[in-house]
Amino acid sequence: MVVFFSEDIANAVQFVSMFLELGGLTLAFIELKYENLANTIEQGILKSEQITRNLADKMMENKLFSSIITLFIVVMFLIEIPSLAGFYDAVLPKEYLTILDNLQIGAFIIIGLTAFGFGIVFFSEFIGALNKFSNGKAIGAFGIFMAFCGLMGEVYQVAFIFLPQ
Repeated sequence: MVVFFSEDIANAVQFVSMFLELGGLTLAFIELKYENLANTIEQGILKSEQITRNLADKMMENKLFSSIITLFIVVMFLIEIPSLAGFYDAVLPKEYLTILDNLQIGAFIIIGLTAFGFGIVFFSEFIGALNKFSNGKAIGAFGIFMAFCGLMGEVYQVAFIFLPQ
């Protein structure tokens, strides 16, 4: 059984939450107090948003990325899911399990490439949404978002304290 509320997880969540809150509040403070620095950073974000959006558009048009997504689906259904379920352990002889290990390494590479591609697309959309939401004040909006994610870690901490173990 997977334990969702444990002391080790709570300590890790607390550590990550602290840095998210400090980073988020720092970005919001920069937006409020140092407007020139915030504008410089936002200009860089706008440039990177355009570069990322162009890269995401090229990736969606690219046949290689489409074939990586197709390969990802095939790998997940033919290699990873049956392997994690223990299907190959019962069916394949022991000498073929090393081949299966190599296939799993290749599968994780394909999964990583797919996740990286989708990460670029989603990051581009996220930056665009932040700029629209905050009327060009992406630094402050991203800072508030980071602080909110840190606050969710604090909610986990409170739940860990009050729920019976």
